[in-house]
Amino acid sequence: MAIPPTFTTTTSGTPTWLLERLARHESGAPGRTGRLERLLEAGSHPDRIREVRRLAASLARAQEPPEELCSAPSDWPGSASIDPAPDLFAPDGRATAGSGAAGPCVFDFPRRVVDRTTFGFSWTELSEAYADGPAAYLERQLNLEQIDDSVLDARLASEFETLDETPRRHVLRFIAGDSTMTYELLMATFLRAATSRRQLFERMVEFWSDHFNIYLYKDECSIFKPIDDRDVIRPHAMGKFSDLLRASARSPAMLTYLDGAFSLVGSPNQNYARELLELHTLGVDNFTQSDMEQVARCFTGWTIDYNVNSHTLGEFRFEPYWHDYGTKRVLGYKIPNGGGVEDGDRVIDILCHSPKGAPLTARFLARKLAVRFWGENPPEELVDQIAGAYLATDGDIRSMLRVVLAERWLACAPPRLKRPFHLACSTLRAVPTYIQAYWGLIYVTDLMGQLPFFWVPPNGYPDAAAYWAGHILPRWQYSFYLLQEQQEVATDFAPFLKSTAAEILEAIDTLLFGGQLRKDERAALAAYLGPAPFNANRIIDTIGLAIAGPAFQQY
Repeated sequence: MAIPPTFTTTTSGTPTWLLERLARHESGAPGRTGRLERLLEAGSHPDRIREVRRLAASLARAQEPPEELCSAPSDWPGSASIDPAPDLFAPDGRATAGSGAAGPCVFDFPRRVVDRTTFGFSWTELSEAYADGPAAYLERQLNLEQIDDSVLDARLASEFETLDETPRRHVLRFIAGDSTMTYELLMATFLRAATSRRQLFERMVEFWSDHFNIYLYKDECSIFKPIDDRDVIRPHAMGKFSDLLRASARSPAMLTYLDGAFSLVGSPNQNYARELLELHTLGVDNFTQSDMEQVARCFTGWTIDYNVNSHTLGEFRFEPYWHDYGTKRVLGYKIPNGGGVEDGDRVIDILCHSPKGAPLTARFLARKLAVRFWGENPPEELVDQIAGAYLATDGDIRSMLRVVLAERWLACAPPRLKRPFHLACSTLRAVPTYIQAYWGLIYVTDLMGQLPFFWVPPNGYPDAAAYWAGHILPRWQYSFYLLQEQQEVATDFAPFLKSTAAEILEAIDTLLFGGQLRKDERAALAAYLGPAPFNANRIIDTIGLAIAGPAFQQY
């Protein structure tokens, strides 16, 4: 794939400017500047230094958009949304509810399915959903192995050097002061969410990354979280929940984050046991203090190979001399004495498969999935049906998704406020873009409050509109920053540069909103655009205003 020409920019800024700008936006959040500083220090390779300098320069002053932005390169590869609607109109015969809907249910259900299963629709997804029907589109997304994602795979292979490295190699990099694997994880996360054809899979990767939250800068998690993302979350995101839980329990990142790597007989660490029961499976108030203590004993001896001379350095290791071999009892089930590593596996079986544990785990997961894909305060019948799918299939994640994404429920689901990461990616997918560098995205997404893997507590980023609605100013500023103030993400404005207001607004409506822009917001954009003739800056500002508006902020 050809890469568009790099836009001309200055390199007179320094990373210090970025940190000063960040400090002015701290809003009292402790430690955020320090965490970003560590990210910048990690990017010590010369090409990364240049990226940060470009970002710092763009933040230091307002810049006119380069002339290149006003013309489309002949070999423009675009982004995930490079397939614009033909002639900028919605498909025939697919009338949408728009602002005149009489009730809360949507008439354009294919569009609703695409909205809820992606990080922002593109006309590729919409065309498939309209042509094949929402049921066929959903099944295609559920059977991700059948989706050709070779364009993304090629970019990942060519742009990142650490994604496929062994844990041993990551540890040796860390010892040598090289944190390439840490910031490549962040960059690859943005690239995958914004451009992957396997959008529902990427949404589930985000879901499970929240569910099994690991803060990137707790102890050595910066070494192990890239491995956790590759070997735990991604292989099991659409499989059986028990397999995912078992892999997470053995993850060196989770063992580090929840202090399980040094849990010994006689002094078991209870952090992982508590979160395993409360946040990963049963939910609060569904277990006793004794259950938690017994689970902690079962996982003694689960640790990491720290021997730098070992070929399994950085991998899971069971240390038999650290294990408590006594009898344990969890949820009333006896775990006999004399066991070893299988004691922990037995706990996972009890939580996921037993008559006492499975219904609690099923309902806990069902409610979280309902909130993520349906909305807050989901109907109890929906939660019951998702939990029923878990119990009927022994925890098959795809079966649960088929329930929550069914037309019966999804057609009348309430609008959802995009979380910051979702908003960032949906903008990249709606406006034809090509990600050339990532520090700007990392910076502005952090300002909005949701940089991946930066949530410190074990409960994952909040999934409630009330939390994100209180931090609205950076969300409004994001689109103007992306469109006007940086050169890391190349943007093709040609589809919007029309000669009449009607054509400009039609392009914005179609590309950004799929033809569902509300009449009041369209009128507001028309008033801002003003009379012809239109210069490029005015059109670009109008696009930014549309992205900052209520319709684009929701899905």
